[in-house]
Amino acid sequence: MGPEDNNPWQMVTYGRKIYFLLHTVIIQPQDGLFLAKTRLAQAMQSFTAMARLTPTEVREAALSNLLIFKTFQQTAMIKVLQLESLSIGDTTYGAAAHPAAPADSCKGVIHGVPAPTSSKYLTDNLIASGHTIITARMMVRTETALITYEGSYVAHTVLYCQAEYRCYPHRLPQSSTVDTARKPLPQGYVPPVPRI
Repeated sequence: MGPEDNNPWQMVTYGRKIYFLLHTVIIQPQDGLFLAKTRLAQAMQSFTAMARLTPTEVREAALSNLLIFKTFQQTAMIKVLQLESLSIGDTTYGAAAHPAAPADSCKGVIHGVPAPTSSKYLTDNLIASGHTIITARMMVRTETALITYEGSYVAHTVLYCQAEYRCYPHRLPQSSTVDTARKPLPQGYVPPVPRI
């Protein structure tokens, strides 16, 4: 019997708190549907009903003509990803759903991929040596594929259907990254004089 067995004050360690993984799915409406011109609540309810989900399973938000669904249940995420249309009233619109990229990931693009290519086919036929590909999808109405990598580095080249493609880092359009402080001042602008 050692000295630690006689100690009435034993430190009790508790298990770590369980954090649930939050799944985020982004839905991009197509066929001319603009969410700013429709009732947002109606679009959200329609999409939730088409996926056969209850309001407690998902949280919904909208951001510049995108629907964003967040859920802790992987089955709910799979249901949302399988939907390809959105019904508002009597009209049915197309919709492209894809999972959001995790925080520890980066994106790259390859050009020249034939346009009607599914996300599953892209992901299955892409090989990047030394890099893990999370997902891949086609950008809307282009021949450009967007590849999401695990980690913070984009592969220099990838193999797609045994052909080698140069992979470029994905950059946001210039208009969305312009800093307002760097805009040139208008000609003849005189800064205001502070009152003392």
